[in-house]
Amino acid sequence: TTTTLPAEPVDYLAIGDSVMLGAAGILSDRGYVVNAEVSRQMNVVVPVMEQLGEAELFGDPVIIHLGTNGPITAETLDALLAPLSTVPNVIMLNVFANRSWSASNNQILANRDRPGDNIILIDWNSLAPLCPGNCFAGDGIHLNDAGRRYYADVIGDVTGR
Repeated sequence: TTTTLPAEPVDYLAIGDSVMLGAAGILSDRGYVVNAEVSRQMNVVVPVMEQLGEAELFGDPVIIHLGTNGPITAETLDALLAPLSTVPNVIMLNVFANRSWSASNNQILANRDRPGDNIILIDWNSLAPLCPGNCFAGDGIHLNDAGRRYYADVIGDVTGR
């Protein structure tokens, strides 16, 4: 996978799947650079992260929300995060979805967040149900307008945007 690389490091880079894509407009309005795609799985993002890392294009912070669309492994997560080792703040959201792999993915993400590291884990699995009102599409995963604002606010509570 090849991606068009930016000319300089990107602060507030948000990388995700269709859940993040739903909130991309709000996140962009708040100053995030969003790279999100429907049905995206973590393993396909690893080469993109490697390219960005080799070109020294990661600013601070980097927000990642992947794992909704299939199982992940600790090895894939480590490969995804390796190019981000010098980024001061890597913010990851775990998975809120009624899928067979969700609990396992959330455990792998939780295990990777260690004291003193550069990772901040947002527990989207616990926070999503707290969204006031009706925030989800019929599948209970994707966001409607209220959910998109709430999702962006949850990220903003950590990043300050």
